[in-house]
Order: sequence, then structure tokens, then C-alpha cells
Amino acid sequence: FYGRLLTTLLGAAAVPFLFRLGLKLFSLRAAVIASIIYSLYPNYVGFSHYLWSETMYTLLSVVAACLFIEAFQGEVRPRMLCFLAGLMGLALLAKEAAVLSFAAAMLVALGIHFKKEALWLACATALFLVPAFVYSLYASHRNERVIVVADAPFYNANQVLHGRDPWKMRPVENQRLFVDDMMRKAVELPHTY
Repeated sequence: FYGRLLTTLLGAAAVPFLFRLGLKLFSLRAAVIASIIYSLYPNYVGFSHYLWSETMYTLLSVVAACLFIEAFQGEVRPRMLCFLAGLMGLALLAKEAAVLSFAAAMLVALGIHFKKEALWLACATALFLVPAFVYSLYASHRNERVIVVADAPFYNANQVLHGRDPWKMRPVENQRLFVDDMMRKAVELPHTY
């Protein structure tokens, strides 16, 4: 119950930021329509029923997009860029696709306002990479091999139920056991044809 409540709240928290983003970039009408579409979109409604990383990723990405727009309106705010880089670093822990959003933001920042602010861009890049680095250090130590964020060894929760620790398993062994479990389950299913 509490996990579903958390994902529902995370998903709902993205709506005001999405509204603000639509208002800043387009118009009141577009902001309202975008917020309603997001609220009723079947994938996001489905994400609110289970623990999915997509809700956290979406919230952090939309907040970072709002901050990105704020960073370039009027007076340039390099600290805002660093803060959004930290948010995107947290989003990277939820979904690896955050790398694309961050790279796009840095390219735009480099091309528009921050040509002379290389120190701020370096600071923002470091803040983006810190959460991934901390996670990778922990995972590498625990797994006794080098792990990066996208290489997390959580292939199948059934392995824990069968007494196998996925952190201690090598990727090839982990994948082989996953395939073995899937084949065993396929054989055990009653055939209805």
C-alpha cells in the first residue's frame, strides 16, 4: 500500500511542474491540456499502481526542465544549472535515459549562454555524475567487479527467493539462471491448445 501511495504521489507531483513548463514555453491552454493528458495517460496511471522508477524519473526530469528554463530566462543563473544537474544525476539512478537529457541541456547551455562559464559547466557535470559514482562504488564493492549504473545486477527477484544473491553472481551466470527459470516455468505451464 505505501509503495503504491509513494508512486502515486510522485506521479501527481509532476503535474504542477508540467503545467508550469507548458505555461512558460507555450500558453495557459497548452499547459492545461498537457497536464490533463499527463494525468490521464494510461502508462502513468499504470505506473501509479506499482513501484516503477518511471514516476521518479519523470518527476525529476520535469523539475529539471523547469529549472533549465528558469536558468536561461533574464539573468543567467549558473547555480540553477548546477542544481538541475544534481537532479538529473538523481534521475540517472532511476533511468539511464537521463544521460540524454543532461547531455542535451549541457549542449544548449554551452551554445547559448555559458560559453565563458566553463567552470560552472564542469561543476554541473560533476554534480550530475556524483550520484552515479557513489552508486557504482557501492555496487562494485558489493559485487566484487566494476559496476556502472546501467549494469545493475537485478535481473530477477526470483533468484533471491531461491537463495541466490544477485549481487554476488557474475552476469553470465545470472543470465543463465534467469533463462533456466524462464524455461522451467514455460514447461510447467499447462498447455491449453
